[in-house]
Amino acid sequence: FALEDISLTSTVAPIVYKGNDEIGKLVDTYNAVVLELQRKASHLVESERESAWKEMARQIAHDIKNPLTPMKLGIQHLLLMREANVEDWDERFLKYAQMLESQIDALSQTADTFTRYATLTLGNAERTSLKGVIEQSLGLFRNHENIDWSVFLEPIVMTEVYIDPLNLQRVFNNLFSNAVQALQQTSMPKIAVQARIMNNLALVTVKDNGTGIDPAIQDKIFKVNFTTKSTGLGLGLAIASNILKCAGGSISFTTAMGEGTTFLVTLPILD
Repeated sequence: FALEDISLTSTVAPIVYKGNDEIGKLVDTYNAVVLELQRKASHLVESERESAWKEMARQIAHDIKNPLTPMKLGIQHLLLMREANVEDWDERFLKYAQMLESQIDALSQTADTFTRYATLTLGNAERTSLKGVIEQSLGLFRNHENIDWSVFLEPIVMTEVYIDPLNLQRVFNNLFSNAVQALQQTSMPKIAVQARIMNNLALVTVKDNGTGIDPAIQDKIFKVNFTTKSTGLGLGLAIASNILKCAGGSISFTTAMGEGTTFLVTLPILD
């Protein structure tokens, strides 16, 4: 088949291999991943509710094709080497098996991210410490070298919000990750995280002094099919927006080219 012809509605023929050996197991895994991705794609087509999904579908097809290419080529190469009885076949098999495993993981992450957006609800909402979740996310990112972090969370020490804590951590993981990436070309990188309470709302800002967001794309960053990265689904901020919306909150931003960007997260607080 031609990889460039793959779409969410097309059928990718599985690899046919009758052997019951190591290659057979790899072929079975490859075929299972292809069938699962097609099943998820078919489900999306059947439940399409907005025009944005069409653009989303094109992006997903692109992200599926990328790992499928080395997977198929690797398996085909293994078959040829086995038939040729190459002396170092075992060593080559282990090398290709590791490569295939990493590509399968990439496909699984694509499918999981896609499914998470498509089925996003309140999840397992519960009383959640806002400060505790933010600090957990900070623990993942504050070790980045050369970044000056400024954190002020005292106003929300006792603040609780009603949300799935894992979903809320996804929100801040995404914001901190984006802030770090925005600072790659900044000579004195800084990220400031501040919290305050206003009118029964918790307000948290994540500010960086990075490149800023181009005015031409500012109206697109919360859309499901948009990404400024060379790879990936572009779902991070779309997922964050939906998570907060489901919990009665919101996300917005202000930005200036060459000066940086500030994201504002709001959530209703519990008594």
